[in-house]
Amino acid sequence: MLNFTKKEMKIFFTLFIIYFIFINWYSQEENSFFDLTRAIIDEGRLEIDSYYNNTVDRSTYNQHYYSNKIIGLPLNMIPIYTSWKFIDYNILQHFYTEDPKVTSEYTINTFIKNINIIDYITPSLFLKTSMILVVSLTSCLFTSLTILLLYKLSNYFTKDEKYRILIVIIYGLGTLAFPYASVLYPNSITPFFIFLSFYLLFKTKMDGLNGKYIVFAGLASGYAFITDYLTFTINLLLLLYLLTFNRNKKVIILFLIANMISISALFLYNYQIFKNPFESIYKCMDITIWNDKSWILSRTSGGFSPSFEPFRILRLLVFPHIGLFFYYPVLILSVYGLVIMDKKYKVEKLLILSSFLSISILVSMYIFWYSATFGARYLLIMLPFFVLPILFSFKKINLKIVLTLLIISILVNCLSTVGWSSISRGFMEVCCFMDLDYINNVNTLKIISNPLFKENIFYFFESGPRSRLIESFLVSDRAFDIRNWWPSIKFIEEAKTLSIRLFTFDPFGFLSLKTSFITTLIIVITIFLIWRKDMIEFVLDYKYFFIILCLLSLLYFLNISNISYTKHWFEKEIFNGTLYRWMSDNSSLAIYTPKEEKIKLRFGAWAFYRNRTMEVYLNNELIDKFNLMANTSKTFTTQLIELSKGENIIRFHSLEGCDVPSEVNAWDNDYRCLSVCFFNVKKLDMKILYGKFIFENWYDEEKDNSGNFRWMGNESNITYYTFNETNVNLTFSAMSYYKNRELDVFLNDAYVKRLFINTSWSNVTIVLNLSKDENIIKFHSVEGCDVPKVIEQTDDNRCLSFAFRKISL
Repeated sequence: MLNFTKKEMKIFFTLFIIYFIFINWYSQEENSFFDLTRAIIDEGRLEIDSYYNNTVDRSTYNQHYYSNKIIGLPLNMIPIYTSWKFIDYNILQHFYTEDPKVTSEYTINTFIKNINIIDYITPSLFLKTSMILVVSLTSCLFTSLTILLLYKLSNYFTKDEKYRILIVIIYGLGTLAFPYASVLYPNSITPFFIFLSFYLLFKTKMDGLNGKYIVFAGLASGYAFITDYLTFTINLLLLLYLLTFNRNKKVIILFLIANMISISALFLYNYQIFKNPFESIYKCMDITIWNDKSWILSRTSGGFSPSFEPFRILRLLVFPHIGLFFYYPVLILSVYGLVIMDKKYKVEKLLILSSFLSISILVSMYIFWYSATFGARYLLIMLPFFVLPILFSFKKINLKIVLTLLIISILVNCLSTVGWSSISRGFMEVCCFMDLDYINNVNTLKIISNPLFKENIFYFFESGPRSRLIESFLVSDRAFDIRNWWPSIKFIEEAKTLSIRLFTFDPFGFLSLKTSFITTLIIVITIFLIWRKDMIEFVLDYKYFFIILCLLSLLYFLNISNISYTKHWFEKEIFNGTLYRWMSDNSSLAIYTPKEEKIKLRFGAWAFYRNRTMEVYLNNELIDKFNLMANTSKTFTTQLIELSKGENIIRFHSLEGCDVPSEVNAWDNDYRCLSVCFFNVKKLDMKILYGKFIFENWYDEEKDNSGNFRWMGNESNITYYTFNETNVNLTFSAMSYYKNRELDVFLNDAYVKRLFINTSWSNVTIVLNLSKDENIIKFHSVEGCDVPKVIEQTDDNRCLSFAFRKISL
């Protein structure tokens, strides 16, 4: 029925391998699908009682737990999981053994109230490889097959081979098909079955094929329904499409019977649970978790509301959070293609337009319309249809415009590889439980969130395209672990900078390579091996472009720095434009110097949850100690450090250890063990120290109408280096917080003067006799400091004494 040419096989394997490289296990929703498959095969039952505590996507009925998911995807996984279990048990287990203590370690995530969800830190090798296989042989496989169908179907609309290849690239790499080809969601397999049904009907119409194609079309559309209920509208449209070219009652009945044969699997599943084939497991969602009123009401209607939601449609299509055209501007060409589509395809045009409108409207009526994942995933089921009209736009639009829109769309998909948590968090925080702010804002033109270009783009430029599978070998000890941690691991031993330190690049520092280079290199090699002849011709035709591209790639993937984060750090993050990085309780970084030199290390830092004492070691020798306040950032500078030539290890040790945010009720769903947050870490060598102020133990600089200023607590220092002994005037403006205070000034531990400072700004001048090299000017508040949170009932828990501005010598 489906014959594949050599070129079609090349298309299939190229995309399948690319998808496979980026496979990952995103959420507990995937656990829910997998739990049902495991329960059926391992225990011979539909209840997931043995696994219920690893997912919030669950239902309860008759004192048993069930997956709240539709049966189609688990049915696809059954032969894959069964076969792999047979191979592992009978063959592979003879070659490896696992420590049961290691594979039983887990973390407990508190979802809401006292609902605990378990994440295993190191699952068994069988379980990890099973995850890889079920994702690759469902999502990767069926998305690649959908693309083959699209390529075959394109032959009816155009004979230009470059346009046919271009439409394949658009759908495969420039739409939602890409991110969902790498995760275990039904959104990736449903398009195949519903589009296969259309493909078979279209071939029957165009080529006059026999009735067996109608039967297979009915089976395919029926199976699409048991993977995603939303396809019932497209099923109805396909039935109407069949009637436009064949009204033979026997043929129609055959189509419907085949349809019902596939759907009967759902009826049988419901009957086994409820003794009623028309009952739904969705109505039994676990109310201990989904106890919000809106969810409880939605259970009786399958999660849908009868009201029309035009603003939701706008958010689904054009708004930044998940908007289809915002994410993938290349799809705008489809709208134009529909307008100019050949008249002989008028019926197909109507089918495509109806599918697009009906699915968009239906999704907008769904309580979970915002998807909490990457993009408007529920619209994916109609995308194979929707990209077809783009074929008609190629001859009318300059190819450079098409390629520009395609490149932007592909780059968006590259952003998807760094993680989806910021995308889901953006809306989950405001609308998961339908709070008042959400209700007030969603039906307006207000942009609620734009995580794609606010967070994901930063992480992408930091790390590049991320492959969980490759990273599990390169920067982790969790080989074959494709899970996307949120994070769920309490403590991470390895540096998570997503880079490999290659060697020291004298005299500049460490030469590091982003692990994403390995990912990119594997993709390039794959494409070259499959399309060798075409690639060589293409590169020769555009050799200068590829030379520039290679040079830019080297600059992007290679990094030279004299500071390298090594052990016990978490990934770099961004908040309000500031880059920062958390440490656990004992973290280290490497500093490279081409010769022996004296430096100071300056950094901004604040303690998590509680005040902490942090010791600083150089090559295991204690050199400094700092007191950090909880959730209040300060700038710190170490004493003068004497570095040896080559690599030097700086270690930071929190004497109070680290705390897990979720366990101390600080931040939900954060299971890292955190102690100190670092930002603006800089190496200050002697050549830049002279003639400059170095602020130590001050709060971050602030700004008002009169300019910049900074607060001190009980005691703060300014270090100043001079080449020779000299007398200078130290001038500054100062103001006391809340009450008048006395300020003592010291120079190199020698008392200089006591000043009386009131609560308004006043100018001060002090004569200082500076020594050669280092001079430490210390300011000490005689009456101590006060906390605004106590005095003014504000959220400011800093302890303040004096504010300084316009400090000069």
